[in-house]
Amino acid sequence: MDFPITIDSQDKFDDLVKDRLAREKTKVDEALQRATDAETAKTAAEQERDTLKTQVGDLQTKVTGFESKTQLDTWRADVAKAKGVPADVLRGTTKEELEAHADEIKPLIKTRGPVLPDPGKTPENTPTGDEAERATVRQLFGSGED
Repeated sequence: MDFPITIDSQDKFDDLVKDRLAREKTKVDEALQRATDAETAKTAAEQERDTLKTQVGDLQTKVTGFESKTQLDTWRADVAKAKGVPADVLRGTTKEELEAHADEIKPLIKTRGPVLPDPGKTPENTPTGDEAERATVRQLFGSGED
């Protein structure tokens, strides 16, 4: 539209006003759409933030649990070594509780005689005495049945 415009009728004036109103309505509609889009993006970002906060809280809880378990396992091993009791039978949630439990169960644990390093690898039918000597002689000189 070229300016200056000469308006010589009411219809022409009405058309100019309608065009101007239409352009302004388009601007307002575009602004409202941008505001709606921004509100949607803001809501999505807030939901993602809340989800991430929940995940962080869950992970912090897990880390704390793992750290507690690791600390308890370390205390259990230390107390078992110091008190001479098996670590897997100790119960308690603090080092003091573990030590107290070790003191309670230590008298109940009977000591055994010497322990073979790997009893599964020892032969079951080991010859004894005269039989052992005979087996050695047979190996050296043969069975004697020629």
